[in-house]
Order: sequence, then structure tokens, then C-alpha cells
Amino acid sequence: MIFDPFKLIFCFSWLSKEEREEKFKNFLLDRAQIAVKLYNKALDNKDKELELVDALACQTYLLRGIYYHLNFTAKPKDGPDEETKRYFAEFKRVHNDDGVLTKICPVEPKAATSNAEIHYGCAACYWAYEIYHPPDKEFNIACQKF
Repeated sequence: MIFDPFKLIFCFSWLSKEEREEKFKNFLLDRAQIAVKLYNKALDNKDKELELVDALACQTYLLRGIYYHLNFTAKPKDGPDEETKRYFAEFKRVHNDDGVLTKICPVEPKAATSNAEIHYGCAACYWAYEIYHPPDKEFNIACQKF
């Protein structure tokens, strides 16, 4: 899991560093669980359901709503650990519900010389650490691209 201390400088400043890290970790896990829940809910074939393994990174941005880009690892429900993959997900939060999943797909981490190569031009995630995006650029519906 990646912890970005700059995201919590103004939030919860009265908490200790460990408490802030724990809050961020819980936030990240919550967002990854929502993405997996939305994916599983939309499936016709329940044999393809995912099970969350770990939350890795999340970027939140505001542009015509609250959007999340995140990476997490998941495997087929009740499947072997060897089938664990890294996933990219984008979803939009609508009012107080879980939101609308706009993209989810496996992504392959790769060696990159710049953030732009990891994010494939997503301006919202340019400064986020290691949020790998799919190369097809069909993500970031609300996001401005470089």
C-alpha cells in the first residue's frame, strides 16, 4: 500500500502520524471494496466474481462529481492465490450511494521513466504514485488528458 502524507497534511492534523496512516489505509480499503462490489454486482455470470486481496493506491478528484482512480489486487472468488492480478478501477460517487463503476480491468505494472507513462496521460493522476492505468485510454471519463 502506498501512503501519501501530503494528502493528509490538512486533514486530521490533530492525529498522530500512525493514526493518519491508519485512516488513509481504511479509506483506501473501503474504496477498493466498493469497486469490487460494483464489479461483482454488474456481472451476469457469478463464476467471474472477484475477491479483494489488497488495496494499493487511490486518487480522488473533483470534476463534475467525485471520481476515484485506484489500483488493487484481486483474484477470482475462491480461486487460488496464483491468479491474483493488479486492477485499475474508475468510479464516480453519486450522492451517498456507492457510485457508478465506469471502468475496471487488469493492468500490468511496467518500468516507466515518467508518471505520464504509468498514467497514460491522466491529468488527475499525474502526481499520484503508481496508479497504473490501462493503455486504451478509455478511462478517466471526467478527467482531462495531456
